[in-house]
Amino acid sequence: IDDRAGALAAFALAMKAAGRLGRRRFLRMEAKPDICVFQNVSFTDAEMQDVAAVVGKDLFTDELRETLGQFEQAKNFGSLIVPKLRDPAETLRVVAARDFGGDLLLRSVQERVVAVLRMAEALSPKYHVVVANPPYMGARNMDVTTHSWIKKQYPDGKADIFSAFILRFESLSILQGYIGAMTPNVWMYISSHEKLRTRLLSNSTILSLLELPLSGFEGATVQICCFALRNEADTNQTGSYFNLTQTPGGSAAMSPAFLEAKTSVNSTMKNSATTEQFMVIPGSPISYWAKSGIRKAFENGVPLSQVAMPRQGMATTNNDLFIRRWAEIDKDKFDPDAKSEADALHRGKKWFPYNKGGDYRKWFGNGEYAVNYENSGKSICDYIDTTPGAKVGSNGRVINRDKYFRPAISWSFISSSYFGVRFSPGGVVFDEAGSSVFPSGDDILPLTGLMCSNVTSTILSILNPTLNFQVGNIGSIPILESARNIGLDGTKSAIEISKSDWDAYETSWDFTTLPLLHPDHRAETLEDSYAALRTHWQGMTDEMLTLEEENNRIFIDAYDLQDELTPEVPIKEITLTCNPAYRYGIKNDAAANETRLRADTMAEFLSYAVGCMFGRYSLDAPGLILANQGERLEDYLARVPEPSFMPDEDNVIPVLDADWFPDDITERFRLFLR
Repeated sequence: IDDRAGALAAFALAMKAAGRLGRRRFLRMEAKPDICVFQNVSFTDAEMQDVAAVVGKDLFTDELRETLGQFEQAKNFGSLIVPKLRDPAETLRVVAARDFGGDLLLRSVQERVVAVLRMAEALSPKYHVVVANPPYMGARNMDVTTHSWIKKQYPDGKADIFSAFILRFESLSILQGYIGAMTPNVWMYISSHEKLRTRLLSNSTILSLLELPLSGFEGATVQICCFALRNEADTNQTGSYFNLTQTPGGSAAMSPAFLEAKTSVNSTMKNSATTEQFMVIPGSPISYWAKSGIRKAFENGVPLSQVAMPRQGMATTNNDLFIRRWAEIDKDKFDPDAKSEADALHRGKKWFPYNKGGDYRKWFGNGEYAVNYENSGKSICDYIDTTPGAKVGSNGRVINRDKYFRPAISWSFISSSYFGVRFSPGGVVFDEAGSSVFPSGDDILPLTGLMCSNVTSTILSILNPTLNFQVGNIGSIPILESARNIGLDGTKSAIEISKSDWDAYETSWDFTTLPLLHPDHRAETLEDSYAALRTHWQGMTDEMLTLEEENNRIFIDAYDLQDELTPEVPIKEITLTCNPAYRYGIKNDAAANETRLRADTMAEFLSYAVGCMFGRYSLDAPGLILANQGERLEDYLARVPEPSFMPDEDNVIPVLDADWFPDDITERFRLFLR
């Protein structure tokens, strides 16, 4: 579609031929590079009458008329155009041979008809080999004309321009012909390309595929895969698959890494798979690394969606307006205990817990937000109904209301690493990013254990190896009958430990008191108290590690995956805040993490001390004491007549008052420490 590219292509082909045949021999040959550069060609209604004169009445068929109108945007649609005329070569021969002498008008029309027919001839399905690196552009970025045209012409490939081209290659290739392409790799996995995969696997056979990292080509902005197809279906044909996505060193390292993987007998980067193996898995992802045990699970199990349908949550369309951190709102207007939408309406509160997914954490936690769901979300619904653009696409929905506030298993929709699943005891409205599944009472604990196991992580890496865990992927997890009632005690214990860890910090609305001040850990000095608490935290981490590995072992045995998975869990995946390897990562050494944990624990201690000075907390009662900061001291003392620590009378601590600071604040901390 570019004149300069056409000239360069012709020159490259000529040099290639001259190099193979010899320059003198090539120059004596009549064969020349046959390069077709597309041009936009259009005809007015009046000119169509002249076309009939140029072509002749016998050849001027409806197919030709339609073909002449297909190239008005040839530079836009390019090779995606499928000419309606079945034999443009014969028509081209006849039209090109006509002589119109001095009739300049008819000669001009003839030249344009010839140009169209030459492009149509190039686009007729006759090639033994099709090789291409097609352009890519997602549907949301296309202009209206292109999107509408591709949606109509290539409905199974409408998600992207490159996916439409993959379908076009099939029609350009003869039966049993070969196709070689370089495209983004997303067509292999994500749901928007499922119809493309199904059609491709039904009509063609993947002979080989090479998946590259983002650095596989200089200047690449997406991950690329290169693949070769035979234009004929053979479900038993074994293809070769090479995974270089973890290869370091940039584009220069790709060729040596591929040659090593190709020639090595035991290379971990090389896999084999058949079309039939892909079609066993829901959505037919090109998950070439999936082992036989996982495939059998899909064959023998039922999809999770048949046990409990995963649901996508609410989209407010304006989170800044309707969402708050729970600590930002009036405690008297916040209700974490509603059992249903009707119950929430009856309780009359404004703010309710809102599950937005959050960071990677397992078993329990990530309760950080509240949503304005007063009067069953009337404000949100009114905003969506009256705000232009609020209903665009999948946004602007208050859906699955019957699932709000119910016990659930939730996961983070977007992850930077692992699949984080958490049990929710209920009382929560859930968001798109906090999508959830709602099993019956008997299934919720074993399914929580299964979804927290490395069996499910492995299954999801096959269903969708991207970082977005969609409800369709979750609903396709195979559930074996043998996994419906196991691991209950371990799951309960893991949830309890994770909840205890989450509630140990002021960021939890169920926070009661600082662990450092708990009688089980408190010693004569702050240093000794921290040492006792650190020992307790290490015990929690070790116990959770044991529970996680036992949970993995239980479900590995249930799915008969002993030859494919091991139960071991890295310490960084024990998602407790008191575990420094998870909290800070393992880039720093253990000593640095310990120093940081101790410093953060002291900062939390000082934060709690200030909370007691404000009267927000009390050493004599658990949890939040004041509904707001405006309660008078005498009201506080009426409820707590002899407090262990007296809060500030006016709830104001002017730490920048130089005359006051050295004595008063120091004395307050001294009294608190005592």
